[in-house]
Amino acid sequence: MRNSSLQFEAAAQGFLVGRDFDGRWVARDEQGHIGGVFVDRAAAIHFALAESNHRPGAIRLVPALSLFN
Repeated sequence: MRNSSLQFEAAAQGFLVGRDFDGRWVARDEQGHIGGVFVDRAAAIHFALAESNHRPGAIRLVPALSLFN
C-alpha cells in the first residue's frame, strides 16, 4: 500500500502528462514520486486527476521531454 504522506504531497502539487521518447503516455507528479506509464492519453489524465483530487490546474500537458525517460 502506498504511503499516505506521498498521496497527500501528490494531491498538493501538479502532475505532468505527456509522451516519452518511445511514444508511451506518462503521468507523474512534479517531484517524480508518483506516476506511471499508460495505454493512452485519457488513462494518463484520469490517473493524474485522481491523484491530484481533481484540483483545477493541477495537470499540465507537456511535449516529449527527457524527464520522462
